[in-house]
Amino acid sequence: MKKYIPILLLILAGCDEPKQNPTEELEQLQNYFHIPGIAVIVTKGDQTLYENYLGYADVENRVPVDWSAR
Repeated sequence: MKKYIPILLLILAGCDEPKQNPTEELEQLQNYFHIPGIAVIVTKGDQTLYENYLGYADVENRVPVDWSAR
């Protein structure tokens, strides 16, 4: 999973205009790179700007990614 972090950061840094809700872009990346699960949290100071969990932490047992998977 860690090998995808630089790819994700480069793609998000290259966006022309900020997105209010990047869920659609994350789903597209997840499908394109065949990533089973993604956990994303964006903060500014103490404020959480965006938080989402997509896919599975354990594909075989269909355990969804959630905050406890970190």
